[in-house]
Amino acid sequence: MSSIYSIKDMIQKSINREGLSHDLYLEWSEKVVDSEARELLKSLAKDEKMHQAILQKMLRDGKVIGLAKKNIGALTAPIVRPLDVGELTQESTAKEFISFSIHHEELAIQYYSRYMDIFQETELFPFFESMRGEEQGHKIKLEKIFLKKYAGRKV
Repeated sequence: MSSIYSIKDMIQKSINREGLSHDLYLEWSEKVVDSEARELLKSLAKDEKMHQAILQKMLRDGKVIGLAKKNIGALTAPIVRPLDVGELTQESTAKEFISFSIHHEELAIQYYSRYMDIFQETELFPFFESMRGEEQGHKIKLEKIFLKKYAGRKV
């Protein structure tokens, strides 16, 4: 059974998701030993905090409220399962941190792709398309590091 949400609720869910991503990457950056992976995770944490701020500004500026007044029908929140990271510890390898991060970004891409489907033909579509692009950029950075360090490929 699906839950129905207002646009404002959906944006708030995105704000929460970006905050959790920030916290996750920051926590991982403190645990990983590899300096290149640590710096990338810190950078990703910073980006996720910026995404959260952009979404919060949308709510404050009333952009979401204006759109909510238009009748675009009932909305079903994207169903994207949360990341099951198990226990990443200081003993976990950089390879494990990067692998989990790649998976985390894939889930974020699915999340924002679903929002793009929901908000087609609204003013929010370009925003969610941009957010998906940001997450795709993160995934590409992570994959490049993974290929360079663990698959012996030059990227």
